[in-house]
Amino acid sequence: MQYFNNKVWIEPSTGVRIVTNVAPTPNLLSSGVVAVLGESDGGLTYADSIVYESSQPNFLKNIMRGGTAYRCIDYIFTPSLTNQGAQKVLFVRTQAATKATATITQLAGTGGACTMVMTSVDRGAYLSTATVGLAWKLVAGTVDTAKEVLILQLLSTTIWTSPECGTFTELIDAVEADTYASSVITCAVTSGSGASAIDTATRTASYEVFTGGTSPAMVGTDVDAALLLLTTLGANVLYIASNDAALHAKVLAFANTVSEFPAVCVFGGAASETVAQVKARALTFNSENAVLCYPDIVVPTEDYISTETLSPMYFAAFVAGLTSGLQPYEPLTWKTVNVLGFSTSGGDLNATSREDLITHGVLYGRMIKGVGYAINKGINTLQTNGSMIYKTVSGEATSPEVSIIRIKQQLVSELVQNSASLFVGGTVATVTKEDVINFTKSYLKSRCSTTTSPNSLISFQDVTVELSADAWSVYFGFTPNTPINHVFFTGAMLKP
Repeated sequence: MQYFNNKVWIEPSTGVRIVTNVAPTPNLLSSGVVAVLGESDGGLTYADSIVYESSQPNFLKNIMRGGTAYRCIDYIFTPSLTNQGAQKVLFVRTQAATKATATITQLAGTGGACTMVMTSVDRGAYLSTATVGLAWKLVAGTVDTAKEVLILQLLSTTIWTSPECGTFTELIDAVEADTYASSVITCAVTSGSGASAIDTATRTASYEVFTGGTSPAMVGTDVDAALLLLTTLGANVLYIASNDAALHAKVLAFANTVSEFPAVCVFGGAASETVAQVKARALTFNSENAVLCYPDIVVPTEDYISTETLSPMYFAAFVAGLTSGLQPYEPLTWKTVNVLGFSTSGGDLNATSREDLITHGVLYGRMIKGVGYAINKGINTLQTNGSMIYKTVSGEATSPEVSIIRIKQQLVSELVQNSASLFVGGTVATVTKEDVINFTKSYLKSRCSTTTSPNSLISFQDVTVELSADAWSVYFGFTPNTPINHVFFTGAMLKP
């Protein structure tokens, strides 16, 4: 007889007792998730608590159907011919858009007076577009010509045909029973009886477009409500398809003080913004979490027949995609973007302007000989950026380099998510000081570079742990894998 784990064991057996939950190899999280906020002509709104998540650009574009954010999706997924873009995009539509409706009105007749209203599930102006919006038609049945068939059309294409129905109730039941139809419209009888027979007089000779669908411009309260949906979702990069400085400030404030996980915010200003204007904008940010992009870009038109110039807001979409596509330790410096050129109101940026922009924390693009159209230097908007890593007044180390900030943010996210499942909710009797130290060292080691595999850290040191009441306080130091921004050669001419 043996006594083990509070049980008496009589028969031959083996037993296991779990003392701690410390995993030998922490889970390394993706750093390639971009959250996109912006206007679109379709897609449910923040008010419906909808965050669309996809790794397929066409899926998101089919939902969006136009708007400021629509064009940016391709740029975020495919920002460069040499580097990949976002692995996944979270899209939140930041508009209080409205649904569209259509009414089938039957006057007193064979079936009696009745009114049925069809309401779109989606919201947006595209629903009420005269030629390609959501439209309906009621026609005679084929098998039973006394019955009716409802046909729905979108983009001038039939998207659903109902079975032959004799009453409004049968028609409503048909919509609700069909998964696709019920994802497009809802139906309800608003006056009269649904049991009424549908009179042949309600048939339509042509399609009638749903009315009332709108896509208003987003406002600050829209953005506030949409951002709250992202609080716990762990996006690594935040991008808003807007050149409004006030909305940019809201996104940055969310990243700084609300979001549970750290994120880099990527912004772009209005078309033809001057160097002086973008410098002033950077000064208002002055943050390691804010990346401000400049200048305008030249890209193919959507039909690829010609070219057009787009504002830095769209350049920011390229930068957001490229940022998320790279590993945190990979610098943005001299990474190409898939544009045909850069355009400023005063022509190409001269050396003086470029140096001025770097000093003021503006990330800009230019043609680099031997590289192509690329990001000149991957920096954020920090103004005190005389060195790659420096300490603030409060003694915290920070950096104007986006890659170094991304390393810090990745460490935070992975430490939080890995340690939470191991320690939080347990008791101090089941977790020892050595457990916490071993977990921290194990994780940091997993992020250290080797001679054959670069990673986020060069080294780490000084892992210390203290227990205070119900909290473990962990401290460690690390050396990030910093970028190379300069190479200088000095040659000595020798006599033959």
